[in-house]
Amino acid sequence: MEGTRDTHGIVFESVCFTYDSADGGIEAVAGVDLAVAPGEMTAVVGRNGSGKSTLALLANGLLHPSEGAVRVDGMYTTEQEHTWDIRSRVGIVFQNPDNQIVGTIVEEDVAFGPENLGVSRPELRFRVDSALEIVGLAGMARREPHLLSGGQKQRLAIAGVLALNPAYIVFDEPTAMLDPAGRSDVLALMERLRRDGHGIIHITHHLSDVSTADRVVVLSQGRIVHAGSPADLLGQADRLGEWGLELPPIRRMVAELGRLGVNVPADADEPTYIASSLWP
Repeated sequence: MEGTRDTHGIVFESVCFTYDSADGGIEAVAGVDLAVAPGEMTAVVGRNGSGKSTLALLANGLLHPSEGAVRVDGMYTTEQEHTWDIRSRVGIVFQNPDNQIVGTIVEEDVAFGPENLGVSRPELRFRVDSALEIVGLAGMARREPHLLSGGQKQRLAIAGVLALNPAYIVFDEPTAMLDPAGRSDVLALMERLRRDGHGIIHITHHLSDVSTADRVVVLSQGRIVHAGSPADLLGQADRLGEWGLELPPIRRMVAELGRLGVNVPADADEPTYIASSLWP
């Protein structure tokens, strides 16, 4: 198998992954074909155990496929000579930021990754300052991470990834432990990163978090069972329960209003839009 191809993006080619177990193995990902391009946001949704987090770890070579292949900008994740290049191109932000924070102060934590890659001091200073500015933590460089709020800790974890200058970022349930304000901040930051040209994989089980994605992929028992726009997915209301998903509260309200005979557009997803439909 050749080492590189002139292809940009993260590409999954008929990927399967099986975890070893006493009874012969558990297939977590089964025959997944998926491509994520620079500047594109793909949301991956599904119930717990559907294979979402396994897909995240496959994306940058922390796991290797049992079958099939994963390529990052043409480089196969199974080829050791590309390991560090791939992991610097594909950053992962996990659910619990405390598991990613290693520094005793904010700037030390952000500098950890690029410093270990041998980045020069002037470049390191620039990367740290730029990353903190992007995530909204400028002015907090000397603060101790344990003094940050949950949302600030998650933004610090994102800054640590950004300091590696990744082309792609995988967010694995990044808002699961946050309050509404922190959740809103992180979602807005993800959208900004997409506009700045980063390829984004957003793994979540909250359908309310995927409205700005270019595409939503539904995983069930390790397989892609649906792929399309957010509107396409929300139009599959009769199958969401089967896939372990729920309509966002505001869409449930729209559906209930429709059932009661109130004329509200089916795609209404903002309170002001709904109100203007009820009282033009």
